[in-house]
Amino acid sequence: MSKLKDTTNRALAAWNEKDLESYFQLYDRDARIHGLAPMMVGLDGATEVYQAFFSAFPDIHTHVEDMIEDGETLAVRYHVHGTHHGEFQGIPATEREIMIGGMSILRFVSGKVVERWNQLDRMAMLQQLGVFPTQ
Repeated sequence: MSKLKDTTNRALAAWNEKDLESYFQLYDRDARIHGLAPMMVGLDGATEVYQAFFSAFPDIHTHVEDMIEDGETLAVRYHVHGTHHGEFQGIPATEREIMIGGMSILRFVSGKVVERWNQLDRMAMLQQLGVFPTQ
């Protein structure tokens, strides 16, 4: 396994343990993260987003499906699953389980992520929570 893949897998294991301090060791302090919120966020903004997610879905877990590396870029396809036990973005707890797919592209410099692009199937999440109809 390559160094980028190994480092990313260790970071994701920390994320699954809700250990954001260890997770963010993957990132450069000035990293730009796209797609977590309506606008690009840095590590402070990502911390807020993740803490809200962990609060609403305390059993949330990420499973990696694929990792594809090209030089200093790593593409990760994954799915997350968990149970909605707390308020999330104005949606009261539904006690429903979610399983949603996503992809991230990570750009590394000197072994640290300096930029990341996220795509998470938020519509599927809202449908699974009962906020939007499935048909």
